[in-house]
Parts: sequence; structure tokens; C-alpha cells
Amino acid sequence: MNRTEKKTVLEAFGKTLRQELHNLRERPEILWQQLYNRLQWVDDEEGDRSVSQVIASEFKKRTSPGGRPWLHLKTRLRESTSLRMVLKGHTGRTWSCAFSPDGQTLASASDDKTVRLWDADTGRELLTIDGHTDRVNYCCFSPDGKKVASAGGGPSGKDNTIRFWEVQTGKPIGLYPCLGNVLCCSFSPSGNICACGDLGGNLYILRLVGFNSTSLAQDKEAAPKAAVEEPGEKDVPEKKAGGKKQEKLSESRKELLLKDYKVRYQYTRLLEDLDYPPSDLNGEERESWRKEQLKKIEELKAKEKRIWEALEHPRTDQPTQASSTQEEEISSEQRTTIT
Repeated sequence: MNRTEKKTVLEAFGKTLRQELHNLRERPEILWQQLYNRLQWVDDEEGDRSVSQVIASEFKKRTSPGGRPWLHLKTRLRESTSLRMVLKGHTGRTWSCAFSPDGQTLASASDDKTVRLWDADTGRELLTIDGHTDRVNYCCFSPDGKKVASAGGGPSGKDNTIRFWEVQTGKPIGLYPCLGNVLCCSFSPSGNICACGDLGGNLYILRLVGFNSTSLAQDKEAAPKAAVEEPGEKDVPEKKAGGKKQEKLSESRKELLLKDYKVRYQYTRLLEDLDYPPSDLNGEERESWRKEQLKKIEELKAKEKRIWEALEHPRTDQPTQASSTQEEEISSEQRTTIT
């Protein structure tokens, strides 16, 4: 076998191993079966017999009487030729993935509360970042490839944050808490600004200068002033009615509206989850999981009803009576309780 033929054989074996990596990680004993069922067709593509010559002796041994049974495909696999490999490591649904600017690293975000970094060429897992306490919905790299941002938030509503990490070490750089589940994020071309959006329709523009320490903000009041610039966010924006500036809602009423928003965020995500039970549950466990989800949904309905009762019938010892313009602020969508 000459140098060119050896190169052809090695490239064929390398490509086949990458394509079957996801199967072989779980069942390494089927190595021969998976390789042969792909390699038997390679010579037709390459126009020579070098690969067939290499696998012929092993094929004869494997098909002789007394050999271990294996599945031999007689027809060619029907699949896209664009598939290079399937990466396995996440234990939940994968919501997002992104390549680093140099194309060498791939990041993925998942239900299992982690961001994972992979070698884009070999598919090897490089790093697992597990700082989130709920699902991770989105991830992206900074333009210089040194940082990765991750958007978190799930049914619990306890981790509605965007977080930043060092790519080389997975070390946390900073975080910023948002009102609802954070669904997306993106860096500016300079890398000094990051934007993210949540389930409630809020868009946050964050200035990242100063995110250099491991001291992370646990709430908005504790967020570093030099690190994050909040663009005048208001729970209920002011509008003009009849040429006059609308008076602001009282603090207690704002709190109730904010609670209602959070209830709706959780309710929406619980409804989405009903169609996607965890893959590692059996039939009985799935049914139990579904009943638990429905119970949580009913609890949220009752909670939202109590909130709107408090909004429509405020306590007399609190100055929360809404003016006519304030009543207009509560849209018809907000008034419609969850049914």
C-alpha cells in the first residue's frame, strides 16, 4: 500500500469514527459493526479498493461460524452527507449553541443547568460550566473569544440571570439579574456591551466594563455601578393621558404587578414543559412528573387570582387607590386571568 492509499484509509476511518462517536461512547463493543457498515461503501466513493483490502480479513473472521453476532447492513445508510458527528454530554434538552469567533470551540446551553464547551474539530468536551441553578436558554461568545455569556431561567424563576464566564477556565466573571427568564443575549462588535432579552419583553443593555472580579451581584441593587448601566427600566412606564403626565403607581401596587408578571412567566414555561418530559423517566415516572407539573399550574392560577383580588380591592390602610389613568395602565391582557 503506497502513501496515498494509506492516507485515504486513515481519512476514511477518521471520518467514520467521528460520525459514530455518539454511539460508540455508550456502546464501545459495537465498534466493528458501526465502522464496517459505513466503510463498506467508501471504495465506491473513492474509486479504489484500499479500504476494502484493509477490512476484508477482519470481515472474514467476523462472519465465520462461531463468531459473535453483529448487524450487517446490506443497503446503504440514507442520511445527509453533511453530518460530521453527534456530541453527547448534556443530560437534558439542548436549547442553544454557538461557535467561537475562531471556529475552534463550540458552546452549548442546556436544561441540565450547564454550559459546555467542545473542541469543534474532534468533538471532545473541554469544559463544563455549572454555575446556573436552573435551565440555560442561550449562550454566545464575546468577539475576542475570551468570554462566554449564558442566559438562564426556568419554571422555578430562581435564576433569571445573564452570566459571564472565562472561556479558558470556566471561572465566573459576573452576572446580572433580570425580571423574567432570560431567553437570548448578544455582544456588541466591541465586546464592551451585551444585550439580553427576557420572557416579559424587557431588553437589557449591559456595559461590561468592570466585570473583572469574582464578586457577583446577587440582585439589582448590589450590581456594580461601573459594570452595568441600566437603561431607565420601569416596572410600569409613564404615559401621557390628555396632555398631562400620568401619576406613578404606588409602591405596593407596583409590587403586586411585578408578582403577577413573574407568575405568568412561570406559568408559560410550565405549559411548555408539559410537552417535553425529561427523557430519563419511564412511563410511570413521566405520569407522576406530569401530575406534579399540573399541580404547580393550578397553584399559579390560584396565586394570580389572589393577586388580582388584591389589586381590585386594596387594603384601606394603604394609599393604593388607583386613578382613572392608572386603571388604563393595566391592559386588557393583564386583566385576563390565567384559565
